[in-house]
Amino acid sequence: MSSEHHISKSVILPRPPIVWGTLVGIKSRILKLIGFNGGMNSPERVREYYATTRYDEQSVDIIDASTDWYRDFAMSFALGAFAEQRSYRIIELGCGQGKTVSALESMCIELKGYFGIDLFISEAQHSFSLRNDKIEFLEGRLEELFHHIEQAPEEKTGVLSINALCYLVRLGDLMSDARPLPVRAGDSLILVEPFPSIFWESWFNGISIKLRHPKELSSHFEQCGWELKEVRKLYLFKIGRFYVWPVSYGLHMKSQDTGDVG
Repeated sequence: MSSEHHISKSVILPRPPIVWGTLVGIKSRILKLIGFNGGMNSPERVREYYATTRYDEQSVDIIDASTDWYRDFAMSFALGAFAEQRSYRIIELGCGQGKTVSALESMCIELKGYFGIDLFISEAQHSFSLRNDKIEFLEGRLEELFHHIEQAPEEKTGVLSINALCYLVRLGDLMSDARPLPVRAGDSLILVEPFPSIFWESWFNGISIKLRHPKELSSHFEQCGWELKEVRKLYLFKIGRFYVWPVSYGLHMKSQDTGDVG
């Protein structure tokens, strides 16, 4: 399904250590050129890695202050996508430490409900959800738990995924035209994914990911009944009028106004 959509560009500000980021990008590109992608990981391997490193002070999380530049890009893109309505039920695929909840609330988005899904959920997150009946963290595989969440007939739903789909071998396991989804016509899907370079620590610790071109990702979800509204690309530099070194991108999609999604 083709559609009219808006394309915008951003630059990392403030920039991370340029030399290190550049070397990492060169390394990932060289390995890609020679056909090495590191394979994919089992959910158990990913869970083991994040269960042991997520709260290590040396471990980087995209919502941590140590990576403000990426958090700012992801959250500003989400805010723009949610701007038409300030009240949402949020389903986050790959919720990490759960810091997106406070980030969304700080952007004046009223949460009618929040479901955060990840392979590892800490005791602190479970305790937090017990103190707030609007927030629930679900531990397990995205492609399994996402479909257990029920539709909310009276609430707009926003599905948010930041650097999570790159861990899935097959997008069809999460969403296909044969699987029902907990969304309605007019609901939003916000995806932020790395491409074409890898800039964070998991790649250096035995966790490989699948880099997908924006067209590949948008094409899959369009086939599942979503309409592409905006593409925003993140670059490392801007030299004059030219954007240099793509790092990541965001897709904003809307479920169709007619018919069932998924």
